[in-house]
Amino acid sequence: MRVLVLGSTGASGRRIVERALADGHHVTAFARDVGRVAMEHPLLARAAGDVTVASTLAAAVPGHDAVVWAVGGHDRLRDPLRQSRHAGVCAVGTANLLAVMAGTSARRLICQSSWGVGDGRTRAPILYRRLVFPLLLADELADKAEQERLIRASDLQWTIVRPARLTDTPGTGRYRAAPQLRFSSRAHVARADVAELIVREIERPRFARQTVEMSA
Repeated sequence: MRVLVLGSTGASGRRIVERALADGHHVTAFARDVGRVAMEHPLLARAAGDVTVASTLAAAVPGHDAVVWAVGGHDRLRDPLRQSRHAGVCAVGTANLLAVMAGTSARRLICQSSWGVGDGRTRAPILYRRLVFPLLLADELADKAEQERLIRASDLQWTIVRPARLTDTPGTGRYRAAPQLRFSSRAHVARADVAELIVREIERPRFARQTVEMSA
């Protein structure tokens, strides 16, 4: 299949690109700075763009069978001054993406979201519900919640993936994935395992028009 990966230079996006290429898919890595797409592969193409600029998406989406959203929102813990991304990038970018996809043959959208978004918050540990989410991640989770709302309202074949705390450890292929999970304070999942699930959803949809939560 022909897969467009948005946010391809991020920690998660790189692993999704690598996994899709390893499975034999034609992949277009979409990034603001394509010079940061360091890998080389005969099935890999590059597209420069910004999800907040609709015209760049309109140039990149046509010709693809599936689109994967791996763009991270603003991370206040790593960037307290908001220097890397403006607020609302997920909601604004997704609105642009949905408008573009509506005019193309690309119907499959897989979005990497986050645990603690929407109803998932009720299944997080009390420390996260009472302190981490409202005090440190309120804006980011609100942005993701609006993103998820927009996706659910679309007529695409979408899947929203909500992983627990992401790690850079090697993938194991052993993880829990279900529409609803109970998360412990130690909940985590390897980015490589999230990439595996996302690429499998492109190949053989199991959670079409559903939200799937993930944890090791």
